[in-house]
Amino acid sequence: MTKEQQIKADPLNINRLPFNYDNIVFNEKVGGGYKTKDYTKFNLVNVNRDVDRTTKIYKDLSASMAKRGMIIAGIVDKYGNVGEGQHRLAICMELGIEFKFELVERVDLDLIKELNNLQTHWKV
Repeated sequence: MTKEQQIKADPLNINRLPFNYDNIVFNEKVGGGYKTKDYTKFNLVNVNRDVDRTTKIYKDLSASMAKRGMIIAGIVDKYGNVGEGQHRLAICMELGIEFKFELVERVDLDLIKELNNLQTHWKV
């Protein structure tokens, strides 16, 4: 099935199975969120951007995370769907470092739009 067909069949690619908290470590350093190296617990959402490892921003983020670790947590719902942080998750997988995340009740299209529209890309 092509990506277009997948999106048509299930626009969000939402996993509806409850999140498995086994081996998830509570992490006070990220505002009461969680962290794990078990990347199999997460699902990427179809309507989010594809992870393009060839872009400058991806390479810069990867270099930063290799130096400092993951500073900004992703947003994941109770089913393991990543609403924000798919690039950080990919980098964590490449570097073998823990993915940090905050849990929300449910990731949906409105949340993804809101999170992406509130971000600005600025430089100092």
